[in-house]
Amino acid sequence: MSVTTVQVLRNEYVPLSEIVLLRGETNYTALHFRSGRVLLLAKTLKRVQEDFEPHGFLRISKSNVINGLYLASTSANYDSVLLNNNLKLAVARRRRDDLREFVISKAVR
Repeated sequence: MSVTTVQVLRNEYVPLSEIVLLRGETNYTALHFRSGRVLLLAKTLKRVQEDFEPHGFLRISKSNVINGLYLASTSANYDSVLLNNNLKLAVARRRRDDLREFVISKAVR
């Protein structure tokens, strides 16, 4: 089994499985790691999301993209998610259908 890594800095590669959350902060993106470490990148969330989305990441709001590996549960109407680190995040109304489809596709596997 190969571990998929992503280049986050010029000479730093990290496993995708270590990243819990991508949070947009104006023209920067904060990568939140499982260890609690936060790394700030000088890229917009939209640019970073394009690299991460094919690897099981899902945009749930204007400023948050979650790693599907850390999704613990969703509310009944998909308006919020709970991650494995007990972080509760709101889901944008327009993203709820995407979240529902994502959860269903993961449950089928």
